[in-house]
Amino acid sequence: MALAKAMWNNVLRYRKQCGDIFGKPDFCFKGKKIAIFCDSKFWHGKKFLEDEGFKKNSDFWKKKLREILREIKR
Repeated sequence: MALAKAMWNNVLRYRKQCGDIFGKPDFCFKGKKIAIFCDSKFWHGKKFLEDEGFKKNSDFWKKKLREILREIKR
């Protein structure tokens, strides 16, 4: 929801769960031919900043997600 809200507030008009595109992306910009797939841990926000979050590259993802959250909260 935070990602969707941030995109909409920045005048990025998207379609959600585009069933007519292969893989059914979470967001798509058909005119630009861009598809966005959100990893379920990010999408659902389940413990992604805790130690139980990502199994691989956890330091990278924690840093990246903290930066995204800071941008969204601005």
